[in-house]
Amino acid sequence: PWNIYWGLEIDKTEKHSGESSGKVVAQAGAWRGTSQTLTCPEGAKKLTVKGWIKTNAIAPNGQAWNNARI
Repeated sequence: PWNIYWGLEIDKTEKHSGESSGKVVAQAGAWRGTSQTLTCPEGAKKLTVKGWIKTNAIAPNGQAWNNARI
């Protein structure tokens, strides 16, 4: 489940796979984002997380590593 705060909207029209995607829109200079809680299977020694990011008009806001990331 997605934690729907910091500007996240569920978008059923734009997606990479599956039924929907998360869309985050912000005014210039404003920080926005979201998070997702993952449950690690019992006994697992390694967990791989994959995802896709599609961006448009990202403006630097603070550190470069914090502009778009998974």
